[in-house]
Amino acid sequence: MTIRPTSSMVQTGSSRLGGLMTVQFTELVSVDELQRLLDSLYRATAIATAVLAPDGTILTASGWQDACVEFHRKHPTSAARCGESDAHITGHLHDGPFVGYRCKNGLNDYACPILIEGEHVATLFTGQFFLDPPDDAFFLAQAAECGFDPVAYLEAIHRVPVLEKERVPSILEFLTNLAQNMAASGMARLRELAANRRVIDSKEQELRLAFEDLSREKQWIEAILKGMPGIFYTLDFTGRFIRWNTNFERVTGRDAEELARISAHELFLGEDQARVVQAIGEVAEQGEAMVEASISHKDGRTTPYLFSGIRADIGGTRLLVGMGIDVSELKRIEKDLRLYRDHLEEAIAERTTELQRSKHLLDETGRLARVGGWEIDLVKNDLIWSEMVYRIHEVGPEFHPELETAINFYAPEAVPAISEAVGLAISEGRPFDLELQLVTATGKRLWVRAVGEAIRRDGKVVSVRGVFQDIDASKRVELELKRHREHLEELVAARTEELARSVENLNRSNNELSQFAYVASHDLQEPLRMVSSYTQLLARRYQDQLDQDAKDFIGYAVDGANRMQRLIQDLLSYSRVTSRGQDPAPLDTHDALGLAVTNLQSAIQETGAMIANGDLPMVLGDRTQIAQVFQNLIGNGIKFHRSSEPPRVSVSAFPTPGKPGFWTFRIEDNGIGIEQRHFDRLFVIFQRLHGKLEYPGTGIGLALCKRIVERHGGSIWLESEVGRGTIFYFTLPSAQPDNGART
Repeated sequence: MTIRPTSSMVQTGSSRLGGLMTVQFTELVSVDELQRLLDSLYRATAIATAVLAPDGTILTASGWQDACVEFHRKHPTSAARCGESDAHITGHLHDGPFVGYRCKNGLNDYACPILIEGEHVATLFTGQFFLDPPDDAFFLAQAAECGFDPVAYLEAIHRVPVLEKERVPSILEFLTNLAQNMAASGMARLRELAANRRVIDSKEQELRLAFEDLSREKQWIEAILKGMPGIFYTLDFTGRFIRWNTNFERVTGRDAEELARISAHELFLGEDQARVVQAIGEVAEQGEAMVEASISHKDGRTTPYLFSGIRADIGGTRLLVGMGIDVSELKRIEKDLRLYRDHLEEAIAERTTELQRSKHLLDETGRLARVGGWEIDLVKNDLIWSEMVYRIHEVGPEFHPELETAINFYAPEAVPAISEAVGLAISEGRPFDLELQLVTATGKRLWVRAVGEAIRRDGKVVSVRGVFQDIDASKRVELELKRHREHLEELVAARTEELARSVENLNRSNNELSQFAYVASHDLQEPLRMVSSYTQLLARRYQDQLDQDAKDFIGYAVDGANRMQRLIQDLLSYSRVTSRGQDPAPLDTHDALGLAVTNLQSAIQETGAMIANGDLPMVLGDRTQIAQVFQNLIGNGIKFHRSSEPPRVSVSAFPTPGKPGFWTFRIEDNGIGIEQRHFDRLFVIFQRLHGKLEYPGTGIGLALCKRIVERHGGSIWLESEVGRGTIFYFTLPSAQPDNGART
């Protein structure tokens, strides 16, 4: 048979067991023990029994008769009669302690409900037996009706036990007592489960509160990291980053994914990289270290920082915890001081010493950081401080801050500002960032930085939290630096005026010297021409009367006069760069290059040289002088060529990296090359690397190029390798605002 459910679960009322609770019947009673009990009952009485869940699921059973299982339940007609029996028992299950029904298939069934706290949690079933001997004629007729094998069917019917009617009440009494015992056992188990549940609920509440405390602590830490003026990071001792604040991503120009892939030393270059690696090693060995190095941005920019780090054991792992402070402003001040240190009076030297002491104080302040976190919980009406905030106020951990008390710690003149800022943050959610003076519990006045922001929930401000930092040392340095800088500016202004007068005198002297060089060089050419002309006339007129020594002497004199004349002409060109140069104007450098190549045609044809150029830009320059630069540099490439192959010279240009508004020109040759140790001598006037018989010249060409390029506001340099050729670079200002190449 099958019993239909009224409920499959047990719910205990809060009035009885201290809280609503839902459990399965199988959680209250051991099914294995129940199965052994029913098996024992079957062996003793041959009576089939079962325990069913309210939904009809059989939880345990013993002794089911073949007449029902193999015959009645398998034919539609007899199965319908079984259904009528099920329906009757289900409908009358709660009419009394038990309900019985003689199935139309001829067998008797009985059931009683198992109730806990008035809830139907299971059904105890017995039956599939006769109260009178079976009527074979009735069952043979039923076999014919349903198409059963009459022999097998009668054998199954005869295996069904026949009970005396007098035994049925005692069996039903036993089963009722069994049901009541199971209910009592289930109730005890239910009470045990309810007690366990209360313990579990209590532990869950404790865990939930602990999690909220950890979450709040994490929020404080994140607020501290976010409000720090510098960068914060943790890394392992291989240099891999573990954690960092958002300011670190901004300073390096790298996102979280990029930082997770690189090591710390990859953010530094050259000597800085070596210093950083050494400092990491010192932290690992000694527990702490400080280092000053320039950290590089992804776009190539570098920023000087002062880094400090300590060794910490976090979660069983040794890590480096560090922070860095931007010292760009201090570096700029140091540079200014170095520029004027040798020219200022003794008072400036004393001021410099004071500034260096201030810098040291500021560095120490940055290393210590002294930053804490705070929160005003408007829901709980509570003010919470981190440990560092207690230290800055110079109070112990037993001190319990309140909002009014905390505001009164500020200096009297600062109270209105902080009161207004906190009030607006609470009422309007307005953030604030203030630098104010605080009076500690011991009466010490400190400059502090108070940063706060509102936290909203469902559009309503529920708390205000932020960062609290002791900036007393840096603030006092800042005020002192301001006073020093104002005094320094007065001294610099006086020195600048003095330097301006010196520059004016120097320019006047240079102009006079250039004029003198021009006049002297011009006047020297006439006697040299006369010496050369008369010496050559003497050689022609008395050629037949002179011996070979006299002819050689005359040749030496003519050659010397010619070289002297070339030297004077080059010297004139050198002096005319500033005295006779034209004002820079828009210039197509193709034209200047064309003029230089035309002037070099004789040398090009003689050596078989090839001159190639790419697209060249418009610049601001003196056409004649720029052509002179091209001519001298290309001419060098032709003159100093290797004998094994003809000269090849290429000319190109590209925008100057890091210097907007300028073009860099590149002139490359395949000549003999230059040793690097001679680079510094090349641009000095009259300096030569080769003898005049091997390679003719006066040693002024590259000095002239340098003078012309610098007159145009540019610079010139070279790269070279002996036997592989030379590349000269020089820069000129662009004639176009967008610095674009001409197409």
